[in-house]
Amino acid sequence: MGVVDSLKKDGWKPELNMDGEFKPLVGTYKAEIIALRPEIDTKNGNAKYYQLEVKPLEMIYGDTFGDKFTFRKRYYIDGEKGAANLQKMLNDLFTCGIELDTQSDEHMESDFTKAIGKTAFVRSWGWKKDDGNTAQMFVIQQEKVALKKKKSDTPF
Repeated sequence: MGVVDSLKKDGWKPELNMDGEFKPLVGTYKAEIIALRPEIDTKNGNAKYYQLEVKPLEMIYGDTFGDKFTFRKRYYIDGEKGAANLQKMLNDLFTCGIELDTQSDEHMESDFTKAIGKTAFVRSWGWKKDDGNTAQMFVIQQEKVALKKKKSDTPF
């Protein structure tokens, strides 16, 4: 009996590989800021944004995660919502205990390195968009708020 015959005898049937399928991470996590940098979105009229990347280190509540998982958030600073988005980013960083030098854009951007390696607490979720793609979302939380989930087993 060959290997294929053995597989068939054991009831094997071909299955689609799911590698590469994106599944959003749902939960609350202690994480580390691994990047904060200015970027240009060439697909969106060369809009400027700041990209924050946060790597989960410890699950407080929710889904388990792999070593390669990273949360990414763009704070667009061009256009009507630019000031509000910048304020949101600065508040998120402040929540993580990071105060940037806001004397000027240049001072602030040169201060981005202060954020690298700092701890962030995040709550994350996802949903299917109208185009069928899945979106990953997250918010920065205060540590005391995030750690409440550790004591609670109620879903979000």
